[in-house]
Amino acid sequence: MTHDQLLWGEVSIVMKQHGEQAPRKVAERIDTLAVEGKGTAS
Repeated sequence: MTHDQLLWGEVSIVMKQHGEQAPRKVAERIDTLAVEGKGTAS
């Protein structure tokens, strides 16, 4: 399975779980990780 296929699978799951609110949920998660200092380049 390619990286792109894995990403599309993840998108599909988020869309099924959150529907039209998916973009908001993703943004909230990104914000949470940024506040915690996770996901930054070292």
